Amino acid sequence: ARVSKEEAPCGPRLIVFIAGGITYSEIRTIYELCKDHNADIVIGSTGTTKAELYVKHLGAGGIVDE
Repeated sequence: ARVSKEEAPCGPRLIVFIAGGITYSEIRTIYELCKDHNADIVIGSTGTTKAELYVKHLGAGGIVDE
């Protein structure tokens, strides 16, 4: 998508890569940081997951049938 000059960030450009997966709420937090700090942030990950499933994995020691 094209961004006008008024909307284009003039701050730093950052690449954030999360090994092991990222939750949608974490993506949202990074997006909000991007807006607050006028930065251009590219997000990459080995996968995405819902926070509920992440918590379920933690409780089961990382072994869960999806």
